[in-house]
Amino acid sequence: MNNRYSLLILCALCLSGACFAQSIHDADSYPLRNIDQAVKMADESRVSIDGAFLRQNRGEEDEFVFEDTQGSDIVVYDRQAGQSIRLNTPAIIFGEVDRGLLKTEINLHSVNYERTPASPGSASLAQSKQTTSSAKVATTAALKAAEDGLFIHLSSGPDAPRRVAMAMTMAAAFAADHPVLIYADLDAVELFTKDAPTIAAEGYQPINEQLTRLKTNGVMLRVCPTCLAAAGYSSTDLAEGVKLADKREFFSFTDGRIISVDY
Repeated sequence: MNNRYSLLILCALCLSGACFAQSIHDADSYPLRNIDQAVKMADESRVSIDGAFLRQNRGEEDEFVFEDTQGSDIVVYDRQAGQSIRLNTPAIIFGEVDRGLLKTEINLHSVNYERTPASPGSASLAQSKQTTSSAKVATTAALKAAEDGLFIHLSSGPDAPRRVAMAMTMAAAFAADHPVLIYADLDAVELFTKDAPTIAAEGYQPINEQLTRLKTNGVMLRVCPTCLAAAGYSSTDLAEGVKLADKREFFSFTDGRIISVDY
């Protein structure tokens, strides 16, 4: 008799577990969004995103970079430290939006590697999309793995125009085929604000023109939050395309070696 009741209880638990697993992937509970849409959602909102994990965030065993089918990426926090993560494998992630002070991430709840089509009759479309996305992710990951990055630490300001101009020139030279991140602190933060002074060094382009070209070429422009505040500015004073620095980005803006220079 005891064995029979134990079996019935076990079956009930299994069925309740199956129902719970099904509810976790419910479209109403976890609406399907792309990353650009997800980062605009309220903090702690549940969301599902279609794409693939590209890589582990450098130096963080519980953080992974996830790219959606539109080509945007976001950091995903996995409290299981990657036990359920498969890199470069098409997947739908289910999680919660985590809006931090400097950036938005996703707290992972579960992963579905089966990639169920979003609507009836769209199986062939989803399969085609999966194949294209899979090839794109593999190609992107291979390219990123081969790229070394340049980290430029800029502390000189308007009083040292040649040093500033040389930093910009170096960034432009490398940006054509390498990821480049400029980190500005101390006297340099003023150069990255909306009301930055117009300065130029003999033999170089004006600083504001160089900055415009760097933004166009995808150079990441980051400013020290502490130095910015000490100079009397806030994040709302930053020029277009300039962001507050996030220390984790220093190690994750490229997968290759990181070369550092100071100006």
